[in-house]
Amino acid sequence: ETVPNDPLKARIYTLDNGLKVYMTVNKETPRIQTYIAVRVGGKNDPAETTGLAHYFEHLMFKGTTNFGTQNYEIEKPLLDQIEAQFEIYRKTTDSLERKAIYAKIDSISYEASKYAIPNEYDKLMAAIGANGTNAYTSFDVTCYTEDIPSNQIDNWAKIQAERFENCVIRGFHTELETVYEEKNMSLTRDPRKVYEAVLSSLFPHHPYGTQTVLGTQENLKNPSITNIKNYYKQWYVPNNMAICMSGDLDPDETIALIDKYFGGLKPNPELPKLNLPKEDPITAPVVKEVLGPDAESVALAWRFPGLASKDFEVLQVVSQVLYNGKAGLIDLDLNQQQKVLNSYGYPMGLADYSALLLGGLPKQGQTLEEVKDLLLSEIKKLRAGEFDEKMLEANINNFKLGELQNMESNEGRADMFVNSFINGTDWKNEVTAIDRMARLTKEGIVAFANMFGRPGIGGRKALHQLRDAVADHVLELLHRKGGPAVLSADPVACIGQVVDGVQKGTVQIKKDRFYHKIRLLSKNSKHFCASRHGMLRTVSRTKPGKATVRSATARVTASPGARWPNTARCWAFPSPGSANRYSEVLTRRLRVRPFTGRPCCRKYAFPPDGQLPDSCGAGGRDKFE
Repeated sequence: ETVPNDPLKARIYTLDNGLKVYMTVNKETPRIQTYIAVRVGGKNDPAETTGLAHYFEHLMFKGTTNFGTQNYEIEKPLLDQIEAQFEIYRKTTDSLERKAIYAKIDSISYEASKYAIPNEYDKLMAAIGANGTNAYTSFDVTCYTEDIPSNQIDNWAKIQAERFENCVIRGFHTELETVYEEKNMSLTRDPRKVYEAVLSSLFPHHPYGTQTVLGTQENLKNPSITNIKNYYKQWYVPNNMAICMSGDLDPDETIALIDKYFGGLKPNPELPKLNLPKEDPITAPVVKEVLGPDAESVALAWRFPGLASKDFEVLQVVSQVLYNGKAGLIDLDLNQQQKVLNSYGYPMGLADYSALLLGGLPKQGQTLEEVKDLLLSEIKKLRAGEFDEKMLEANINNFKLGELQNMESNEGRADMFVNSFINGTDWKNEVTAIDRMARLTKEGIVAFANMFGRPGIGGRKALHQLRDAVADHVLELLHRKGGPAVLSADPVACIGQVVDGVQKGTVQIKKDRFYHKIRLLSKNSKHFCASRHGMLRTVSRTKPGKATVRSATARVTASPGARWPNTARCWAFPSPGSANRYSEVLTRRLRVRPFTGRPCCRKYAFPPDGQLPDSCGAGGRDKFE
């Protein structure tokens, strides 16, 4: 698989067992950066054994049935005993009994260690000239990294395939001490505590906020080798993995070697799809205080759809307008004018959700409340469009420069593949992302900024459905007396105008199950109008129970003899279960009498006093409730 106009000229393969392979050639140096990414992370951890993904990442360096051991047949019964004792240990609550069980675990582990070869995996990688032997775990991914000489692909593939197919959990309790100490260190770091507090506020139901990648101390004190083995069998399978490579390689020869060694890995045909909780709209600010030894600071955050959404692309541009380290609103107004000690802002991208984070440190004598108000004042300027439009072009150029710099290194190139795989994005969309961002207008940025941070407004499904509905000028808003104001052709700006119409009372929005639609209910009327404080629509009946909207493409239905006869109502999505749903804004019914005589309102017109114009009825004006 290839993508036209791809600067990386990436080649993407899918093996018969589901393993994805991404490759790009870069012959600048005779080396290859390799990432083996598994689409599993902290969000996949069972609630009773949090931190499992990160802990297992450590255990993946302990060897297999064929390396890391002197005699696996003798070692295995001892490892099985350790596993059984840990299951007893985690279910025991009496402290003296736990101490005795742990002593037994320690004794058996000592006997098992006589057959283990410590760090043999690292020695194997060093023997083939590999650098950067490491791994990392986040909420969405566990990734294993190696930088290898280009003439060692065969040895690398052989070792890695063995590692992923036959991993053995050994040195368990000693590695547990390492992980536990890592957790303890995190509890002393204020930035980490603030980060976790932000996540728990934004995601009170999703694992992003309910658990951490490092896990809880209580769970780490009560580990389960059995749970870890089940986790390994369930998620570490080829149809949940990707090999991402960049460097001095021949794609045809390389894919043949990968198929040779990895093609035998067995997929999981019942690979589960996570059914994680969806977050409700944030209808009021959530405030938390974090205590620690560092200087005081304030952090603000807004929740958005995930990395794969087009909204995250807009969010990246918005964040650069706010802060880019040189000429953003926060840079110019707060940092350069020394209104605060320091301030910043950046987008935080995750697979299921993302967020915009702003933060600041107060000057001497300045309160955190004052810093917060200064940061919010920059958001206000963004919403008001008080920034130079040239900033958009400059930021897009920065994105292009950053991408070029990223493509200069094998690490950057391969990492782009990892992100695409983990976030579930099509590679062709990754290639064209900056082009789409370059088409954003100032009006669109302002409209987007006016949506976030407002209770009940936002959400991926809602946003996309509304965008689809209004992009072709399905609706027209009449913002002022005297004539219509056609919605912008920019979809994001168009959404902003609709939201603005809601806030001004020109648009009535109500939740609906499947799609954006306007429903007009009327009884025995051939022609009728629907209007609400400046939004006017002409509708004519075509068939019993059906109606069409002239000069528009919205799906419209009309039901004669409905529950509320002679009632016009406007609905606009979203689907239940979408992330941040549009909430019901206005619900008052608009009653319109059936019309007779002349056809209603051939053109849009603004009712000067909130009533239908004379031409709509047989005589006189029909009033609204």
